[in-house]
Amino acid sequence: MGLFSKIKQNLNHGGVDIDFEAPASVSMQDANVPVTVTLTADQAQQINRVTAELTRTSRNQAFNQSTVNDTSPIPDVTVARVDNTQSIALAPGQSQTVQLNLVMNAGAAVQQQLPEGSAMAQVAGAISKLQTVSDSMNGDSYIYEIKVSADVEGISLDPSKIKAVQVLKPGEIGGAINIGY
Repeated sequence: MGLFSKIKQNLNHGGVDIDFEAPASVSMQDANVPVTVTLTADQAQQINRVTAELTRTSRNQAFNQSTVNDTSPIPDVTVARVDNTQSIALAPGQSQTVQLNLVMNAGAAVQQQLPEGSAMAQVAGAISKLQTVSDSMNGDSYIYEIKVSADVEGISLDPSKIKAVQVLKPGEIGGAINIGY
Protein backbone atom coordinates (compact mmCIF):
# COMPACT_ATOMS: atom_id res chain seq x y z
CA MET A 1 0.00 0.00 0.00
CA GLY A 2 1.46 3.34 -1.06
CA LEU A 3 1.72 6.48 1.00
CA PHE A 4 -1.25 8.16 -0.72
CA SER A 5 -3.42 5.06 -0.25
CA LYS A 6 -2.66 5.10 3.48
CA ILE A 7 -3.46 8.84 3.74
CA LYS A 8 -6.71 8.33 1.80
CA GLN A 9 -7.64 5.43 4.09
CA ASN A 10 -7.11 7.58 7.20
CA LEU A 11 -9.12 10.47 5.76
CA ASN A 12 -11.87 8.06 4.74
CA HIS A 13 -12.26 7.04 8.38
CA GLY A 14 -10.78 3.64 7.67
CA GLY A 15 -13.55 2.61 5.33
CA VAL A 16 -16.14 2.29 8.10
CA ASP A 17 -19.48 4.07 7.77
CA ILE A 18 -21.37 4.76 10.96
CA ASP A 19 -25.07 5.54 11.32
CA PHE A 20 -27.42 5.47 14.28
CA GLU A 21 -31.03 5.74 15.28
CA ALA A 22 -32.16 7.45 18.48
CA PRO A 23 -35.38 9.14 19.56
CA ALA A 24 -35.66 12.75 18.32
CA SER A 25 -37.08 13.78 21.68
CA VAL A 26 -36.44 12.35 25.16
CA SER A 27 -37.34 13.34 28.70
CA MET A 28 -34.97 13.88 31.60
CA GLN A 29 -37.25 11.48 33.47
CA ASP A 30 -36.56 8.62 31.03
CA ALA A 31 -34.44 5.87 32.51
CA ASN A 32 -32.61 5.12 29.26
CA VAL A 33 -32.31 6.44 25.73
CA PRO A 34 -31.92 3.56 23.24
CA VAL A 35 -29.32 4.15 20.53
CA THR A 36 -29.04 1.64 17.68
CA VAL A 37 -25.71 1.93 15.87
CA THR A 38 -25.03 0.41 12.44
CA LEU A 39 -21.42 -0.05 11.34
CA THR A 40 -20.64 -0.89 7.70
CA ALA A 41 -17.14 -1.69 6.42
CA ASP A 42 -15.81 -0.98 2.92
CA GLN A 43 -12.87 -3.25 3.72
CA ALA A 44 -11.94 -5.67 6.51
CA GLN A 45 -11.75 -3.73 9.78
CA GLN A 46 -11.48 -4.33 13.51
CA ILE A 47 -13.69 -2.13 15.72
CA ASN A 48 -12.35 -1.94 19.29
CA ARG A 49 -15.05 0.25 20.85
CA VAL A 50 -18.35 1.91 20.02
CA THR A 51 -19.28 4.98 22.09
CA ALA A 52 -22.48 6.99 22.39
CA GLU A 53 -22.41 10.30 24.23
CA LEU A 54 -25.13 12.83 25.03
CA THR A 55 -23.69 16.34 25.38
CA ARG A 56 -25.18 19.71 26.11
CA THR A 57 -24.05 23.24 25.27
CA SER A 58 -25.53 26.25 27.02
CA ARG A 59 -27.70 28.27 24.65
CA ASN A 60 -26.79 31.34 26.66
CA GLN A 61 -23.09 30.82 25.85
CA ALA A 62 -23.73 29.75 22.26
CA PHE A 63 -25.81 32.80 21.34
CA ASN A 64 -24.57 35.46 23.76
CA GLN A 65 -20.79 35.56 23.48
CA SER A 66 -19.48 38.49 25.52
CA THR A 67 -17.68 40.18 22.63
CA VAL A 68 -17.58 39.86 18.88
CA ASN A 69 -13.92 38.87 19.04
CA ASP A 70 -14.47 36.24 21.74
CA THR A 71 -13.03 33.07 20.21
CA SER A 72 -12.96 31.00 23.40
CA PRO A 73 -14.54 27.60 22.82
CA ILE A 74 -17.95 26.92 24.28
CA PRO A 75 -17.52 23.86 26.50
CA ASP A 76 -19.70 20.83 25.92
CA VAL A 77 -20.85 19.05 29.07
CA THR A 78 -21.25 15.28 28.92
CA VAL A 79 -24.68 14.35 30.26
CA ALA A 80 -24.45 10.60 29.60
CA ARG A 81 -21.97 8.24 27.99
CA VAL A 82 -21.90 4.54 27.23
CA ASP A 83 -19.14 2.37 25.73
CA ASN A 84 -19.41 -1.04 24.11
CA THR A 85 -15.90 -2.49 24.38
CA GLN A 86 -16.75 -5.77 22.69
CA SER A 87 -14.41 -6.15 19.72
CA ILE A 88 -16.14 -6.38 16.33
CA ALA A 89 -14.51 -7.81 13.20
CA LEU A 90 -16.12 -6.59 9.99
CA ALA A 91 -15.55 -8.19 6.58
CA PRO A 92 -15.71 -6.06 3.41
CA GLY A 93 -19.32 -5.00 2.79
CA GLN A 94 -20.50 -6.39 6.14
CA SER A 95 -22.78 -4.43 8.49
CA GLN A 96 -23.13 -4.95 12.22
CA THR A 97 -25.72 -3.45 14.56
CA VAL A 98 -24.89 -2.54 18.16
CA GLN A 99 -27.53 -1.58 20.75
CA LEU A 100 -26.48 1.00 23.36
CA ASN A 101 -28.50 2.61 26.17
CA LEU A 102 -27.64 6.07 27.49
CA VAL A 103 -28.73 6.47 31.12
CA MET A 104 -30.76 9.68 31.49
CA ASN A 105 -32.06 9.23 35.04
CA ALA A 106 -29.86 6.98 37.16
CA GLY A 107 -32.50 6.42 39.84
CA ALA A 108 -35.11 5.34 37.28
CA ALA A 109 -32.58 3.10 35.49
CA VAL A 110 -31.60 1.34 38.72
CA GLN A 111 -35.22 1.06 39.81
CA GLN A 112 -36.06 -0.86 36.61
CA GLN A 113 -33.48 -3.50 37.53
CA LEU A 114 -34.74 -4.12 41.08
CA PRO A 115 -37.68 -6.21 42.29
CA GLU A 116 -40.82 -4.07 42.47
CA GLY A 117 -41.67 -2.93 45.99
CA SER A 118 -38.27 -3.81 47.47
CA ALA A 119 -36.56 -1.38 49.83
CA MET A 120 -33.78 -0.77 47.30
CA ALA A 121 -36.34 -0.05 44.57
CA GLN A 122 -37.95 2.54 46.86
CA VAL A 123 -34.55 4.17 47.46
CA ALA A 124 -33.88 4.22 43.71
CA GLY A 125 -37.32 5.77 43.18
CA ALA A 126 -36.50 8.50 45.70
CA ILE A 127 -33.21 9.21 43.91
CA SER A 128 -35.11 9.41 40.62
CA LYS A 129 -37.53 11.96 42.11
CA LEU A 130 -34.65 14.03 43.54
CA GLN A 131 -33.03 14.15 40.11
CA THR A 132 -36.38 15.18 38.59
CA VAL A 133 -36.72 18.06 41.08
CA SER A 134 -33.13 19.14 40.45
CA ASP A 135 -33.60 19.04 36.66
CA SER A 136 -36.85 21.03 36.80
CA MET A 137 -35.26 23.76 38.96
CA ASN A 138 -32.48 24.40 36.43
CA GLY A 139 -33.65 27.42 34.43
CA ASP A 140 -30.87 27.28 31.86
CA SER A 141 -31.53 26.37 28.26
CA TYR A 142 -29.30 23.89 26.41
CA ILE A 143 -28.62 22.50 22.96
CA TYR A 144 -28.33 18.69 23.15
CA GLU A 145 -26.58 16.32 20.74
CA ILE A 146 -25.91 12.60 20.59
CA LYS A 147 -22.52 11.68 19.16
CA VAL A 148 -21.70 8.11 18.21
CA SER A 149 -18.14 7.09 17.36
CA ALA A 150 -16.25 3.89 16.63
CA ASP A 151 -12.62 3.18 17.54
CA VAL A 152 -11.26 1.54 14.38
CA GLU A 153 -7.96 -0.26 14.88
CA GLY A 154 -5.05 1.41 13.11
CA ILE A 155 -7.02 4.52 12.11
CA SER A 156 -6.19 7.85 13.73
CA LEU A 157 -9.38 9.67 12.66
CA ASP A 158 -12.20 7.48 13.93
CA PRO A 159 -15.63 7.66 12.24
CA SER A 160 -18.39 9.48 14.10
CA LYS A 161 -21.81 10.95 13.56
CA ILE A 162 -23.74 13.62 15.49
CA LYS A 163 -27.49 14.24 15.66
CA ALA A 164 -29.44 16.85 17.57
CA VAL A 165 -31.92 15.63 20.17
CA GLN A 166 -34.57 17.52 22.11
CA VAL A 167 -34.36 16.87 25.85
CA LEU A 168 -37.53 17.81 27.73
CA LYS A 169 -37.44 18.94 31.33
CA PRO A 170 -39.93 17.43 33.78
CA GLY A 171 -43.39 18.81 32.96
CA GLU A 172 -42.55 19.76 29.37
CA ILE A 173 -44.28 18.40 26.30
CA GLY A 174 -42.53 19.17 23.04
CA GLY A 175 -40.71 22.09 24.60
CA ALA A 176 -43.80 23.75 26.13
CA ILE A 177 -44.74 23.64 29.79
CA ASN A 178 -47.52 21.22 30.64
CA ILE A 179 -49.76 23.19 33.04
CA GLY A 180 -51.44 20.03 34.34
CA TYR A 181 -48.19 18.47 35.56
